[in-house]
Amino acid sequence: TRGRRLLAELGGLLRRPGLAAAAAALSLAMLGLGAAALMVLARPLVPDFPYATAWGLLVVVLAAQIAPLSINGLGVQEALFTLCLTQAAGWTAEDAVAYGLLVRLLTILTSLPGLPVTLRLLRRSPAAG
Repeated sequence: TRGRRLLAELGGLLRRPGLAAAAAALSLAMLGLGAAALMVLARPLVPDFPYATAWGLLVVVLAAQIAPLSINGLGVQEALFTLCLTQAAGWTAEDAVAYGLLVRLLTILTSLPGLPVTLRLLRRSPAAG
């Protein structure tokens, strides 16, 4: 039933082209900001880290995290950062691993403000009781 509900929601979105365009634009903006964040985080290790590399890295890592290989891509993200940055960008393995762990740490830290809200919603949910 979840799949049908998702398809119905997507169908409704596609029937409203303005809303679909706004959602697509916001999604691209979020990806662009994510790539910019990766680029800024790389500055201490590689001062001239290109935005295009950050964008490509973000797309590869996000795509791989969708695969149900681990919880929230834990390990997958860090391994891909290490692989991509050592093979394609010429980073040392140590720098690439440190970078992957830094990105993971910042992801966790920036997600923490939502924890109280999530816990409150879980307590109210009929499935939680």
